[in-house]
Amino acid sequence: MNAMSVITENTSRVAIELGSQEAVRLIERAQRTNRPVTLSFSRLNRDESIVTSIVRTDTNSLTLMPHEGPSPDLLPSTCLEVNFILDGQTYFFSSSVLAEVGPHIEIMRSNSLHTWQRRRFLRAHVADSTSVTLTHASSFANRIGEGAMLNLSPDGLACRISRELSDS
Repeated sequence: MNAMSVITENTSRVAIELGSQEAVRLIERAQRTNRPVTLSFSRLNRDESIVTSIVRTDTNSLTLMPHEGPSPDLLPSTCLEVNFILDGQTYFFSSSVLAEVGPHIEIMRSNSLHTWQRRRFLRAHVADSTSVTLTHASSFANRIGEGAMLNLSPDGLACRISRELSDS
C-alpha cells in the first residue's frame, strides 16, 4: 500500500493505492452500472474535462464514449486524470490516450486505482523491520502470531497479518 498525505485543518486526506484485483473489479462495476467517468486534461494551456462512460474493457485499455457529442480531438499520448464515483467513493488514476476511433476514446488501462480517505490524525510510519506479536487478550502467554506493523496514530496501530491469522 502506498500513501501520500495532504493536510487540511485538523484532518488529513490520504490517497490510498488499491491493488490490481480490486481495481479490475471496480472498473468492471463502473462499466456495468454505466457510471460517468471524467477525463481531465490540459490543452493549449487550458484545463478541460469531458464526461464519458466505459463501453469496453480489456487487459490493456478502456474504451470510452463521450456523453455529449463527438470526442474532443485528443491527440494520442495526451495525459489524462481519470476519475469516477461508486457508492459515494471517488476513485482515480492517471492514463493517456491511445487512439480515437469514431466517437470512442481508447485510453491506457491502469493496474491500480487510488481513492481518498479522510483521517482524524496523521499516522506515523514505522521502519519496515518493525513487527508486532499478537497474543490472546485473556492470556499474554498464548502467542497467536506475528504481523508487520505499518503505522501508528492516536486512533491505534495498523499491522498486516496473514489471511489465516485474521480469519481466526
